[in-house]
Amino acid sequence: MAYDDRFETLPARNVSLSDFLQSYKYFRKVEDQVRLDLTFAREILDSARQWLDDRTPQKWRNVCLCLSHGARDRGLNSLCYSS
Repeated sequence: MAYDDRFETLPARNVSLSDFLQSYKYFRKVEDQVRLDLTFAREILDSARQWLDDRTPQKWRNVCLCLSHGARDRGLNSLCYSS
């Protein structure tokens, strides 16, 4: 399904949607809030880094692990780890 601009005029109340909203355009007005909501807390990041460091041989430490979905060219929804 392509972007449907009717979503821009939904009523100002709770609305349940179910569809494949695979365009960044659906979320551009709330992008900052979505990014904030999907940001790991510092203690979780530190714990994950420590866990990886404890289990990763030194020669593998400069590998970048990228988890992405969607608009890769815009850098959305990606997490890269390199120690």
